[in-house]
Amino acid sequence: QKSPGQKNVDQAQKEMEDASESLDSSKPQEATPKQDRAVAELEEAKKELEEALEQLRKEEREETLRDLEARFRDMLLKQRPINEGTMTLDQLGRENFKRAEQLQLADLATNERALSEQAATCLHILDEEGTTVAFPRVVSQLSQDMGTVADRLAGAEVGTLTQTIEQEIVDTLEQLLD
Repeated sequence: QKSPGQKNVDQAQKEMEDASESLDSSKPQEATPKQDRAVAELEEAKKELEEALEQLRKEEREETLRDLEARFRDMLLKQRPINEGTMTLDQLGRENFKRAEQLQLADLATNERALSEQAATCLHILDEEGTTVAFPRVVSQLSQDMGTVADRLAGAEVGTLTQTIEQEIVDTLEQLLD
């Protein structure tokens, strides 16, 4: 299969060769229409290439959006168990934490930190894609919130503020997916 515009380029080349022959045979009046047709064919080739390029860009944007959607869904699936773990630990009470709860907190903090890094990756993808201004701001805040939660969990802070931030993270992810 020929690339977009190739047929027009081939036709333009033929017209230019015919025009060259007309000039060589001392018939310049016949060369001008052939040159005009060659220019028209090249313009049509340019138009076809631009349309094909725009279609490729559109497909690339759609693929990027599908990739981001999958990443956000994955983050949401991982965030919910972190929220549940935080709530469970808060109900137990910080004063009742034993070694197992300390390990669970460390695990929750590590998982939240990993989500923060995933959000940072999404932010990088959005910045590279460059077609939206709002999403990068939201994802940047999301990454910061995740980092804050990770720090709070590492400090055994499982109370209302931490849980509120975690719920905001879930809400933000759901809004991004909508």
